Parts: sequence; structure tokens; C-alpha cells
Amino acid sequence: MSRLGAGRATEVSVPGKIMLAGEYAVLKGGRSLSSAVDAFLTLTIEPSEQKGVWVESNLWPEPRLLTPQPQNEPLLDSLQRLLSHNVRVSVTSELDVSYGLGSSSAIRLAAHLATHAFEQKTINLSFDERWQAAREAWHAQRTQQGFASGYDLVTQLQGGYVHWSPDFEQWPGRVQSRDPDWLQDYVHPYIGGEGAPTSKVGGGVRTYLDAENLWPELHSRSEALVTAFASESLDAIIRANQGHRELFEPAPFYPQKIYKLLASLPDFDRSWSFKTTGAGGEDAILLLGLKSSLTEADQALKQRGWKPLPHTFTAHGTRITWKDLGT
Repeated sequence: MSRLGAGRATEVSVPGKIMLAGEYAVLKGGRSLSSAVDAFLTLTIEPSEQKGVWVESNLWPEPRLLTPQPQNEPLLDSLQRLLSHNVRVSVTSELDVSYGLGSSSAIRLAAHLATHAFEQKTINLSFDERWQAAREAWHAQRTQQGFASGYDLVTQLQGGYVHWSPDFEQWPGRVQSRDPDWLQDYVHPYIGGEGAPTSKVGGGVRTYLDAENLWPELHSRSEALVTAFASESLDAIIRANQGHRELFEPAPFYPQKIYKLLASLPDFDRSWSFKTTGAGGEDAILLLGLKSSLTEADQALKQRGWKPLPHTFTAHGTRITWKDLGT
């Protein structure tokens, strides 16, 4: 067993994620498809001579002292078990919150995994211990947001292109890995919008689905889209995505301007298509099709400040390592 020795710190790196199919339906037990991307959030815990738990992040102007009182802040609330230690916790993140890459779930997962590893003085957590930490992060996510399937945590822990069938009684349920290479050619995330805060946008969309009694229809269309993606047939994906998109177009926060712009271009919903992802607002959006079919769509988006996501899909999941202090 690899144990943390003197002069070493626990380090956990968690990738970002993108949902491809299954948004909202997954809250009712529907399947989802998602993938990790090669942008990472890294959390380090190291012993300190300074009393207390000091937490610093490249997202904050100055370090914070951890206190027992709930902060309603994912990172601080996930580190509570460290209060009996004198440590320094540092976080660096490549996950811009406006991209919808799972920055808050990555913080929770990294904190729970790092805490387990630090307390046990090992980086070799077992399969069950890793999933227990992810389960703790999922419970915290549900408590703060009021809803959460945990698909983001599943994707970020597992890595790669994930086909997930949830079981909320015995979470996570069935997790299957697929080859992400196909995604590189046919699924193209773009970023540049105003972001889609999960609680605000997700709550609004759920209210819309409730009010219109659309959950059964959503389940049907979502399952069709997941099946189409799994078939790796672009024609099938475009057809299923069109039906899926029609259900969400009237929802609050749907990016109507971007949709209407893209829908006006040649061969839309024929050789290529457009899809929102995750909460469904202006975080990352997806263009579906071969790059050779997306020239006009690419130019139109760039003229309005959007650009391809500067990260690719990756097979890498969460890594737990040690770091030599002073390096």
C-alpha cells in the first residue's frame, strides 16, 4: 500500500464533464450519456504548522479559515471532516463556471476523495471507498441544489464516455464506459454564453416540465436520443435531437437567439444540428456533425463571441496522487 510519508501532500485531480443526452430525464431514472473533458480541478491537502484548516483557491482573492458553521459553499462544506487537523487546502481550477463543465461537482468530489485519502494516509483508495466519497458528494449536491442525479460525479470519477442507468436506491446504478474517440469527430462543444446556474436554470426548467406535465414525454424522447447517440449514426442523432429539442424550446432560459441563428443556416437538422447541454441555458452548447459541415455555423457563432471549447473529450477520470512538498 502506498502511504503518505513526511513531506508529501494528498492531491486529487478531477476532470470536467459534458452531458450529451439525458438531461432532466435522468432525475426520474432515465439513462444518460456524458463525457469527461481534459480540463481539471486539482485540490491539495498538506500538513501545516499553522493552527486550523486554511483554504485557498485561484477563484478567491484570499485564503479562508474553515469554521464548523455551514457556509452554503461546496468546497468549504465538503471539508468539514478536516476540522480536527492543521492543514492547508489549495484548489486550482481550469473549469470556468460559465462553461457548465461541472466545477461545483468537481470541487465536492475532490474534497471528499482527498479527505478520505488524507485521513487514511493512502492514495490507494479501494473501488468502494472512491464510490463512497462520490456518494457523499452527491448527497451534499442534492441538499444544496434541491435536486441532483449525480451524473456529473459519476462521469468525473469514472472518466471517458459514460453510459449511465441510475439507481437512486443503490446509487450510482449501472455505469458503462464507451470509447470517446467517436465524439471527437461528431460532437463539438462551444462556449461563450452567459452561463446557466444549475439551481436557477434547473429549477425553472423543472417547474416548466411539472406545469406542462411533460415528464412522460421527456422520458420517451430522451431515451430515443440516448439510443441514437449509442448507435453512432449521425442521421439517427439529428432526427432524435430535433424531437428532443422541440420539447425544450419553450422552456425558460432556452437560448432562443442562438437557436434561431443556427436554424437559419443551410442544412440545419439535415447534415448537422444544435443541442443545449446540462441545465440547458447559455453554458456550453453542442454542434453535432462532421466539421466539414459546420463551417458556416462556426463562423456565425464566432461572430457573436462563441468559440470551440479549448478542451477535448478524455478517457481520464479522477486521479489521486501524492505531491512532494516544495516542488
